[in-house]
Amino acid sequence: MDYIKKNPTLDELVYLASQGFCKPVTEALVQDVSQHLADTDFCLCVEDQGKLVGCMLCKIPLSGVLYIAGTLILPEYQGERIKAQATLFLLREHPELKWFSGRTQSPIVWSSVRSIAREMLPYPDIREVSQEAFNHLQQLVNALGMSAPIQQGFYGGSLYGKKPLNRDPNIQTWWDGLCDFERGDAVLYIARLN
Repeated sequence: MDYIKKNPTLDELVYLASQGFCKPVTEALVQDVSQHLADTDFCLCVEDQGKLVGCMLCKIPLSGVLYIAGTLILPEYQGERIKAQATLFLLREHPELKWFSGRTQSPIVWSSVRSIAREMLPYPDIREVSQEAFNHLQQLVNALGMSAPIQQGFYGGSLYGKKPLNRDPNIQTWWDGLCDFERGDAVLYIARLN
């Protein structure tokens, strides 16, 4: 896989979103992708032999914090740790970034981030998380104009065509207590690299 900082076209991103989220191309999807693109500082494209297979839309809302505003990956490439590898690539390219964050309603996304993080919020046992992480999360909530780290109905319904389920039933149960998938809740996470 090749990781390249460049701006894809809106059509390319709409295609990735449609395929990755198993949703038809509609005016609402085009508007959503267009808004995400407008709210980013830069994009990291993932290519496989010259074919665009994924893209991360990135923003730096706070000093030292990379916010991943959206990740789009073709279904046949999902589960190959592309987001984790892309995040590590960006953090190596920008050593001033010590934290990374994003919003999701997927416990699978949460687990992939957790696999490369030293600490993370939300986390099932908050006693294992530093005060610094809590402080950064609150600052991020404010910088993004959110009212809380978990926003009920943020996506206006389920983001994915099918509810993502974590392999670990304990993580899935914990996640279901945080995030109502059908309502479209979004969970803001923040993580520090290992």
